[in-house]
Amino acid sequence: MERPSGASQHGGSSWKEILITASFFSCWIQPQSAQGTLVSVVPRPPYGTVGSNVTLMIQGYSGSIFSYNWFKNTTEVSNRIITYTVPVKEQMPADNRERGFPNGSLLIPNLTLNDTEVYIVQIVNSEGMIATDAKVQFRVYGKCWPSGFSLP
Repeated sequence: MERPSGASQHGGSSWKEILITASFFSCWIQPQSAQGTLVSVVPRPPYGTVGSNVTLMIQGYSGSIFSYNWFKNTTEVSNRIITYTVPVKEQMPADNRERGFPNGSLLIPNLTLNDTEVYIVQIVNSEGMIATDAKVQFRVYGKCWPSGFSLP
């Protein structure tokens, strides 16, 4: 009985070579959304201080967008911050402290220590389906003043 790798002695590829090649190529595959795009949330600035503002920016999504849903910690409805509907440029609820924009970014003004959270965005495509989601851990730090320092 001939071994499966016997073909490699005659110029063919062995199973071992095929598995090594497959393993090599699988290392290059990055996790992607259903649309095939790598999506991330990037805070600007990268961390906050009490009283400052931050904008959470979406990067890497290029599909059609109907709306964005922003959440804290989980995607349960009770944790929804806002929904921003792109075609009508409308945010719900409209009276939230946080503000959504047509590009999907979320502005959080006048940060407090309670704004240190995991933020999740769901991107809903024009067919009304959740195309992808992304999350980021954002931290807010208190202001630390050196001893003897006072504001004018």
